[in-house]
Amino acid sequence: MAELENQHIESLDSNTYEIIQKRLQSQKGDLIQRLNALNDDRKDVFTSVDLKLIANQRITTENNCTARGIIAFDTTCIFAYNVHFGLKTDIQLSDVFSIYRFEDNQFLPQPLDFIYDENFISDYKNLYKYYRDSIFSRFKKTENYLYMVFQTSKNADNLKAFKWLIKDNQLIYQDDRSIHEVVKSPQFEFNWVKTNLENRRLGVHPHISIQDKVFIEAVGGDITFKIEDNTDNGQGIYSEPVKNIDQQLDDADYFYADLGNFIAIRIKPYQEDFRAFIFNNRTKQVINVPALNETGILLPDGQGILFSNGYYLQNGDYKIFDNSVQNLEFVRTIPSHNGEDYLYLFYQAENNIYSLMSYNIIKQQVETPIVCSGFTLFNDGKLIYFRSENEAVRHHVVQIWETPYAATLIENKEQKENHLYKIGNKDIVKAMAECQEIIHLIDKEDSYEGLYGDIAKKANDIIDAYFWIRTKETKNLDEPLEQIRSIANTAIDEFEKVQEQRKRATGLLTDLKAKVDRQLFNVKNAKGDTLEGLVHLLAENRKLLGEVISARQTKYVDLTILDSYQEQLGKTNESLSDKTIAFLLQEQALVPYEQKVIDQKAKVNEVVKVIDANVIDENCKAISGELELLIDILNSLKIEDTTQATKIIEKISVIFASLNEVRSQLKRKIDSLRTNESIAEFHAQLTLLDQSIINFLELSNSPEKCDEYHSKVSVQVEELESKFADFDDFILKIADKREEVSKAFDTRKTQLVEQINRRTSSLEQIGLRILKNIENKSSSFKTKEEILAFFSTDLMVDKVRQLVIELKDLGDVSKAENLENSVKTSQEDALRTLRDKQDLFADGENVISLGTHKFLVNKQPLDLTIIRRNDILYYHLTGTSFTYPITNDKIYAYKEIWNQDIISENNTVYRAEYLAYQIVKELQTNPALDINEAIKFRTEQNYSEGYLKGVHDFDGLEITQALLKLKAELGILTYAPETRVSAQVFWYKLETEVRDTLLKSINSAAAVQKVFPNSANYQYILNQLEELYVQWESPLRELSLKKDIAKYLYEEFSTGVFFTKAEQASQLKKQFVSFLQQKNASVTFENDINDTTLSTLDTFYLIQNWLYSYIDNEPKVAMYKKYIDETCCLLLFEKQYNYTLKENNDTVVLSNLKGNHALIVKDTYTLDYHEYMHKLEVFETESVPMFTDFISTKDMLLSEYKKSLKVNELKPRVLTSFVRNKLINEVYFPLIGNNLAKQIGVYGDNKRTARMGMLLLVSPPGYGKTTLMEYLANALGLHFVKINGPTIGHSITSIDPTEAKTSGAREELKKINLSFEMADNVMLYLDDIQHCSSEFLQKFISLADGQRKMDGIFEGESKTYDLRGKRFCIIMAGNPYTESGEKFQIPDMLANRADTYNLGDVIGSTEHLFKLSLLENAIAENTYLQKLSSNSLDDFYKLINHIETKSEEALALEGNFSNQEIEEFTAVLKKSITVRDIVLKVNQQYILSASMDNAYRTEPAFKLQGSYRDMNKMMSRIVPLMNDSEIDELILTHYENESQTLTSDTEANLLKLKELANRLTDVERQRWEDIKDIFIKQNKLGMAGKDNQVAQVLGQLMDFNQNLESIAKAIKK
Repeated sequence: MAELENQHIESLDSNTYEIIQKRLQSQKGDLIQRLNALNDDRKDVFTSVDLKLIANQRITTENNCTARGIIAFDTTCIFAYNVHFGLKTDIQLSDVFSIYRFEDNQFLPQPLDFIYDENFISDYKNLYKYYRDSIFSRFKKTENYLYMVFQTSKNADNLKAFKWLIKDNQLIYQDDRSIHEVVKSPQFEFNWVKTNLENRRLGVHPHISIQDKVFIEAVGGDITFKIEDNTDNGQGIYSEPVKNIDQQLDDADYFYADLGNFIAIRIKPYQEDFRAFIFNNRTKQVINVPALNETGILLPDGQGILFSNGYYLQNGDYKIFDNSVQNLEFVRTIPSHNGEDYLYLFYQAENNIYSLMSYNIIKQQVETPIVCSGFTLFNDGKLIYFRSENEAVRHHVVQIWETPYAATLIENKEQKENHLYKIGNKDIVKAMAECQEIIHLIDKEDSYEGLYGDIAKKANDIIDAYFWIRTKETKNLDEPLEQIRSIANTAIDEFEKVQEQRKRATGLLTDLKAKVDRQLFNVKNAKGDTLEGLVHLLAENRKLLGEVISARQTKYVDLTILDSYQEQLGKTNESLSDKTIAFLLQEQALVPYEQKVIDQKAKVNEVVKVIDANVIDENCKAISGELELLIDILNSLKIEDTTQATKIIEKISVIFASLNEVRSQLKRKIDSLRTNESIAEFHAQLTLLDQSIINFLELSNSPEKCDEYHSKVSVQVEELESKFADFDDFILKIADKREEVSKAFDTRKTQLVEQINRRTSSLEQIGLRILKNIENKSSSFKTKEEILAFFSTDLMVDKVRQLVIELKDLGDVSKAENLENSVKTSQEDALRTLRDKQDLFADGENVISLGTHKFLVNKQPLDLTIIRRNDILYYHLTGTSFTYPITNDKIYAYKEIWNQDIISENNTVYRAEYLAYQIVKELQTNPALDINEAIKFRTEQNYSEGYLKGVHDFDGLEITQALLKLKAELGILTYAPETRVSAQVFWYKLETEVRDTLLKSINSAAAVQKVFPNSANYQYILNQLEELYVQWESPLRELSLKKDIAKYLYEEFSTGVFFTKAEQASQLKKQFVSFLQQKNASVTFENDINDTTLSTLDTFYLIQNWLYSYIDNEPKVAMYKKYIDETCCLLLFEKQYNYTLKENNDTVVLSNLKGNHALIVKDTYTLDYHEYMHKLEVFETESVPMFTDFISTKDMLLSEYKKSLKVNELKPRVLTSFVRNKLINEVYFPLIGNNLAKQIGVYGDNKRTARMGMLLLVSPPGYGKTTLMEYLANALGLHFVKINGPTIGHSITSIDPTEAKTSGAREELKKINLSFEMADNVMLYLDDIQHCSSEFLQKFISLADGQRKMDGIFEGESKTYDLRGKRFCIIMAGNPYTESGEKFQIPDMLANRADTYNLGDVIGSTEHLFKLSLLENAIAENTYLQKLSSNSLDDFYKLINHIETKSEEALALEGNFSNQEIEEFTAVLKKSITVRDIVLKVNQQYILSASMDNAYRTEPAFKLQGSYRDMNKMMSRIVPLMNDSEIDELILTHYENESQTLTSDTEANLLKLKELANRLTDVERQRWEDIKDIFIKQNKLGMAGKDNQVAQVLGQLMDFNQNLESIAKAIKK
């Protein structure tokens, strides 16, 4: 392997593929040598026989005859032949048959007694009597019968058979009527499939698709095979002509059989016979196989197909024998007992010819077919056949062959103990045959794509299938196979590279061929009458020659083809050069170039744009290149007259000088034009760039698109810079633009990232909320089937899965996986909860049973709320006794709405009133509003307003309709009395001229509004009225009413010239005046109000006083109280000004409302329009915002304090991998139940009132202490307060958070005090207490006593917590075996009061459950066993019991498992038990070592652990195919990884592990003894160490003492 790795490194430079090929060939040679050696050993063990010729013999007959058949029974042979009878009428048995005994490879004649039977002779003679032309056809032998078949006419199908029973190698004649039993064997061992319309692919060149692997058509004059589904052309990989060239696609019939790597195909073109082909899907090759029309027999193990004159293998090898015999039919197959050879028999009835084909599955080839006239096989496998005879003879040549086709297998009993014998010949042969397939594949090199994948797969299959190839007896075939697999895997990638390189080389040669052919054609047809033409051809020729030479650097190019191209182009180059020189020697030869230069010079003056100059520059370069080429030609050729060469060069120099002049002139022209053009072009390019930036920013709808378009724009900027690099001003602007572009795209990208983050966060929150509903819903199901159906079909679950897909599309894989895992976790939690309900719950869902005790289950979820006590608000944790006063002043500002539950209702406002008010307000802006739909929408959508459908929607509609009716009836009186009173007093206080002006303006605006209803041009009047009202100084002025007063005055005077008075005010005035008259007080009243010394305002208040006094003393007019002020106006102004009376009621009573509220008294609700509108306006503007702020403040306080208390951490979270095994159910639950009965009390009448005790769980790490208690807390509904011991540490001795030195310790101590504050339904769990000080742990002793009191500090306040009668339990857990290997000492006073259980050791007589628990806990970790436990663990327990008891009884499992699955379960469990036993030993040794004092140790402390965690890790990696050594390696590897942290103790611990597992080698055992001796010695020295001088002296004295003892023992002997 090391050598292979070195070779691999070496191959990374070049020729990698060739090196890989060499390696494969080398390994192939090694494999062949090993196979040959194994084959030789196999033949020795199994007495294998090869097919070989033993002897040639002759059988002599009395008459000349044609041999037709021979059949053997033991040593007796029946020989059949045909004699020309002529006129002979008495046909004897001896005329057709003769009998011989075969001894010592000799044929001895015998009488015909063997087939003598009177009935047979009678039937035989009758045959020739009635069928004169009868001849013997052949023998046909079955297991029990022999048939002598005769042909009764010249037609080979007219047959008659004599039937014999074969019994004890004797023949018993039966009858001559059994020809129907002589049937032909099936000629095809596979089915031909005929194509249909679905296989057609129409197009310009239509074809038939065969499995979409090959495409065939018989149109256009030929049958064509294609490998691409391309109907645009008719090109393919194979074709052959058809007779009828006009046939269409459907005129031919197509049949096929897919046989693995190749497809057998039969095609019947129009009016032709069938043609047969084989298409190899790997090599893409097609061969014509006519014999496949007759027969097709499958070779063993699917190695290929056999036909009458050859075979075709899966690896693409095939052989077609030169055999002139046609129309052979398949007879039967004779397998050898060695499983290596198969004999296939074919027969031609017309000429009685047999073809025997022997196939060897190891060599994967057919021996040359034996063609004969008859044959037979003896029981010992000898084959005897007649050479094919065309003429009648007396001496018939017979060949005797030794073959492996013996009737019975002769066992080599001497080799029974041989390893190969135990494996079995057939398995060895099969493996060798498959190895031979690999050899064939390697020999194919790179003949098809996927070859090396096939090699690697085949090698891997053999290694996996035949475990015994790893032994030296089988020549360690696995070694070359593993090398071949490794090399083939390496070759896969390299093969693709080589294929690509070869494809490139082929394409290059194709292009070169086209170019060379075109160049040769151009040269051949060139006239050569112009110098320009010659120079052009010469330039093209030289360029092409350079390409050919350059192509030599291409790998895998055919150099011979390049040599031929180079030779042709070289000759062409010489010819063109000679012609060019000859032309140059002419006087006028260079005139065309001179003229070209003159033409370019003239064009320079015409240039007006830089772009025009580019053409002239290119022309100048072309002229220069051609002239330089001419000089090269002159330099490369020998010209005898040097003066002529000089003359030509001088002419060229003159032209060069003129050309340089033109170039210089052109450059000046370009520089002049470029400056002007560049400015315009730069601004145009900059504008284009700006537009591109805008477009690309618009298209940038994702961060990736931002980067993509930013790159594109950056490229444009760079191109712009390179284009204008010579202009400094432009460069500065480009730099600014570059910075602007980067900033724009960075900003856009940031926005998109933020949008995506917001979107993904929103989707995640939606998913989490849905998951909460899913968890609630799934917890209500009663059966497993309901849960599974829910999670597979429910829309909520499907919605979460859609959110997962959307999150993945947005690129947030972490959130997607979180949701995906949460769904799975929810399902597992639901199933676990259901199992718990079925197994643990008793007396309903509120009582759980642990052993003999029953406990109430707390169903109230833990949450932080706010409660009110005596006008003080407190935080409260539900389900606990926790309360804490809220000191935030802000929330007390909302005291008046503390009792308000919903935003739409309080003590004075009914929610249906609020609903109606909103509808009425909306009608003001949208008169076309559908009231019913609006109410329905608000009822259904505004959840926070708390509307009940069918109640508040009904009441809201009733109130809305009543309001609208009142509003319509009241008209101008919809304005409240206080508004109208203020407006009237204000109006009459205005100057007369101002009032008149205002009246005219109002009348004018009203007239305009009648014509133009939508006009708002009256707004200026409203503004004027508002301004005047604001300027009016009076106690009756209400600035908040200024807009309403302006509108009221406008509306009042736009329809009339007088104020409108309410009927109620008019009635009050009337009754008041009448009352004064009755009381004779009218004069007094009139005197008061007519007092001129009083102001209008004073008079108003005087009248108001009279009216209040009147109403207070007259209850009958109390209903008019709200109209007192309006009545004052009437008494004050009505004498002077006229009023218009409007008789309408402003109150309505509704008696059909459905809701409940203080306003609805005895089903009656009174609606006062003005009071309602005022009340709702105040409610909406004051109460609603206040309630919103209150809720917001409340949520903020709860959120902050919940975060402070870390409430979410107090909820137990059960691991989905938790398994409630038998050990937990039958041992731990009863023990823990006994303890909890003392701590939290039990359900029922027998509960104890005095609560005490504590539970102490100890074990090495990984035994599930925390997981178990968190599960129990969840099951009991207890809040799980977990305290982390290592965070607190040894330095903490108090539970006062202020004494903590770290923030982590401080938070842990806060949680302890919080648990005391909560008191009820709390499980206080102190984990890893070995890291805490004894003094700290002793603080909890009082909780274990009956007093259950403990001092603590919460929020800085010292308290004494009394937990008597509370559902409070305390659990401590720890590992008593510390990392130093020593045992942690738990305080005695604590241990005495606690129930202590070791979960890492066997408790009582439960060893079998402890052992079983290691397997139960790990079952979910193994993918093979997950299916076994998917329904229940009953099948798991049955299998474990079946394995451990070694029972041979049939398994009756509940699950519907296949035999293969059960075998996999069994295999995995057996290996798991092996691992389990080692883990148990490790655990026991760990506990034993840790509990031992150092003074008593005889070996180093053992620190490796054997826990559930270790078992789970190893269990997850077990597969059924692993053997014992692989299991040992798995265990050792696991513990090697675990021991890495042990540093210097690693070696000793691993050696101890191997000792426990009984896996120590002799070397390791000696090393282990040495380590123990050294340890004992050092232990005796008190572990003083080598650096201690006293210890060193003591050590030397001990050595000296040991030597003295050895001498004394020797002397005694």
